[in-house]
Amino acid sequence: SRVKGIIENEWRRLKQGSSLRSPGSRTIETKVQFRIGPGGDVRSPRLATASSYAEFDRLVLRALQGVGRVGQPPFSIDSPLQMTFRLN
Repeated sequence: SRVKGIIENEWRRLKQGSSLRSPGSRTIETKVQFRIGPGGDVRSPRLATASSYAEFDRLVLRALQGVGRVGQPPFSIDSPLQMTFRLN
């Protein structure tokens, strides 16, 4: 979806500028929940499932907070949305 693409672009941008590195050969995963307001703003981002890598979790949340607006949704979205981020 367009929203996912916008958030992933911001995540990649922040990751490139950070010192974040994968710890070893395992994959690290975190899940976030957020809402999209009527004006297209990202609201209430939070960790739904934290990883074991706090720096990764913080950077993912920063990506959601940094996006701001993702465009007005074509219909009202009452339920929170969820995305999974992986670092390997």
